[in-house]
Amino acid sequence: MKNVIFYFSGTGNSLAVANHIGKRLKDTEVHQISNLGKTLTGKSSFERIGFVFPVYYSHMPIIMKEIINGFEFKSDQYIFGVITHAGSRGMAMEDLRETINKQGGKLSGEFRVRMPGNYIVEYGAFPRAICNFLYKREERKILKISLKIKRKDSTDVIRPGIIAKLSNKSSIKELEKFKKKDEEFRVNDKCIHCKVCNNICPVNNIDISAGKPIWRNNCEQCMACIQWCPVEAIDYSDKTQNRKRYSNPEIKANDLIQDLRNNKKAKVYE
Repeated sequence: MKNVIFYFSGTGNSLAVANHIGKRLKDTEVHQISNLGKTLTGKSSFERIGFVFPVYYSHMPIIMKEIINGFEFKSDQYIFGVITHAGSRGMAMEDLRETINKQGGKLSGEFRVRMPGNYIVEYGAFPRAICNFLYKREERKILKISLKIKRKDSTDVIRPGIIAKLSNKSSIKELEKFKKKDEEFRVNDKCIHCKVCNNICPVNNIDISAGKPIWRNNCEQCMACIQWCPVEAIDYSDKTQNRKRYSNPEIKANDLIQDLRNNKKAKVYE
């Protein structure tokens, strides 16, 4: 196997992008990174290694850094990153670059793709017309990105904008609160005890007690539990009750659940 892509995804956006790249590259495995721990490292024979993930408060998700810190890279491996974002690109690519450098690798390809925003704590799902526009633009951009990855092109560095730099201290403070922010989740009487929230949480942060979810203070704020609940039984504080949920239309809840629970082998594009 020549290529591997590791993704982190709550609503399916980053998984959809990883799948699109995998199809274009061929001979590619696609793994949910939070399912790996330290069982798969860059010591393997992969020729290209990619990371696809969303921007959280201007930064790379915490779990990404924690897991990549357990990787070891070879000097001849082509490493690329793709950030999915609705607003600012922030410091996310800088985070990835620094983390990979510390583990002996070099981030050669840096890319970003705009996708529909989905942080329901602050806003509801975008209108369908806007989402469809972004999906089509993403497909066109993936063609160009995949070609550069195939050629192993070195790209320009994606630098943070001025606003991201100015607000970085406050962003870091918010990130430091993430794990315990799950204390704001609420479950209403619509709950049908289906355990989708428990199964789809990418960091295994949800237990079930008396049929209902309990969060364990290890949250990534990906909002998968809210967005994928089939009956909208989960809310965040008093902020999300009237907000439209979002999930990427190409992805089903079971796509994420199966990968997380090891019920199938990683998706392979040949």
